[in-house]
Amino acid sequence: MSDAKVLATANLMSKNVGLGVFLTLFFGGLGLLYANILWGVIGVIVEIVLIIVAVFTLGLGLLLLIPWHIITVIVAMNSIKNHNKRLLATL
Repeated sequence: MSDAKVLATANLMSKNVGLGVFLTLFFGGLGLLYANILWGVIGVIVEIVLIIVAVFTLGLGLLLLIPWHIITVIVAMNSIKNHNKRLLATL
């Protein structure tokens, strides 16, 4: 396979950090599924639990969603960067 084809294939298989951050910011754990399936599932479960806690604490549990949201964005960025590094290492 020529170098151009290898780079084109790597470009098609790589993930965009900006898109991952955007999806995670606006969709939380569901957006994190783009970056990493395992962390996405964990994110969705934690967000559901935090929403249930928020209901029983009359909204005080929503304060926990803010740091969790920041953590998911950081996880998305790191997961995508690691994915792209592994992809380039296999070429």
